[in-house]
Order: sequence, then C-alpha cells, then structure tokens
Amino acid sequence: MKRLPLAVVSAFIAFASLLAPLAESIENGSFEDRINGWNVFLWANGGSSSTLINWDTGETDYPFSYNTISLFTDSSEGFVSTPASTLGSSGNMLQLYSTQASDFWIDFLDPLGSQWGLGIAYYGFGLYQDIALEKGERVSGWARFETNDYPPFDADQATVSIDGSLLWEQSVLDVENSYYINGYFIPLGGVGDWQNWSFVAPADGIYRIALGLYGDDQESSTAYFDEIKVSVPDSSSTLGFVSALLLLAVARYKVRKQ
Repeated sequence: MKRLPLAVVSAFIAFASLLAPLAESIENGSFEDRINGWNVFLWANGGSSSTLINWDTGETDYPFSYNTISLFTDSSEGFVSTPASTLGSSGNMLQLYSTQASDFWIDFLDPLGSQWGLGIAYYGFGLYQDIALEKGERVSGWARFETNDYPPFDADQATVSIDGSLLWEQSVLDVENSYYINGYFIPLGGVGDWQNWSFVAPADGIYRIALGLYGDDQESSTAYFDEIKVSVPDSSSTLGFVSALLLLAVARYKVRKQ
C-alpha cells in the first residue's frame, strides 16, 4: 500500500480540525436551566459590597454565598426570573428587576434561619460567570433595558462587563420619554430595544462576565439578557487557505506519480 506524503496528511488534518465542532465554555447561556451555572453579585452606594445587616447580631459581612439569598434565587420574589424569551418563539431569558420599595430594607433569612436586611437605596445586583476563552474566541449576547424612572432620578442602568470593563450599557437617559407641555414636566420612563454585545479574547485565559442591574429608591427598572454564547471569528479565509493547501499537496502528489 502506498502512503500519502506528509504534506497531504497534514493539510487534511488541518482541514478536518476546522470542521470539528467547538466545545462551549459557557454554561446555561440562554437560561433554560434557571440561573444554574451563574453566581449572584451585589453592589451598593458605588461600592463593591452590598448594604447587608443581620438583625439579630448586627453583623454586616454575609458569611454565605449570595446564591443563598432567596430574594435572588427564588423566582417568586420577582428580583431574578427566567421568563419566556422575546428574541425567539421558544426558550428563556434572564430578567433582573429592581423596584421602589415601601421600606429601605428588604428582609430575608440566611441558611441557618437568621434574619437579615438588604438596604436597597442605590443598590444593584446581577449574575456573573467565569468562562475559559482561547485567544480569538468571541463571547456575545443580547441585552435590553426598560424603566419607569426619569430625570433627575436617573441612576438606573443595565450593564454587561468583562473583568470589570464595561461592554454594554443602557440607562434611564437612553430610553426615557419625558417631555414638557405648557411648561409642565411630564415624567415618563421608556423601553429600550434588544442590542447585541460582544467581546473577543485578546489572550487565552479565564474571563468574568457580569450581567448587572443598578437602581435607586425611585421607581422600577428591568434588565433582560439572552443568548450568551462563545464562538470563534469567521474562519472562512483560514478555511480557504487550508483547502488550497490541500489541493496543492494532492496536485504535487499526482505529478510525482506520473
């Protein structure tokens, strides 16, 4: 049996590798399984930690994972839910909701049954996930924001960030529809459109993607996120190059046989 030359074999392997499916490195990016694979983060008053207090002890450092706070993991609470997606005919999306509360504090129980309070004035929360990306891989998704808030109470905003760097944002000022009539200010919120965002990894590594909603103690706002996935840039040029290499190797092999 005659063996194919190494150039032909190498070109064929390179061609096949481009056609092989790529493994997903993000878990539950379309939220079909609730928020499985994602972790809760909290933010308050411009800082990196939440305004939390244990009503029994006065402790302010929450000793458990934020995923144990029922306000964010129990969909019946309304803060975090995964309703049917509006991007397609089936599937789910992530919905984050902040509301003007009748009280500054919202109470909840920790895993040991102790009562805590979460201060909601100028607070925010969201979900994050650490994902592995190779250089050139792209993570992308869709997001939108709607609000009942209006200027000058316009702190509310929805964000997508990678390792703390902002990729996408919609705020009250982007969507509100307030206007003046006969000298009177008519405050109106607004609804933003779905917008696509993306990030291309500059190097191999672990990247933290965070989906957030930041509010205040005025009116309510909602953020939506969906179809977060990892892919590679268009490889058509590379595929064409490898195809040409394969044809050239085969042609040379035929010439040598003659």
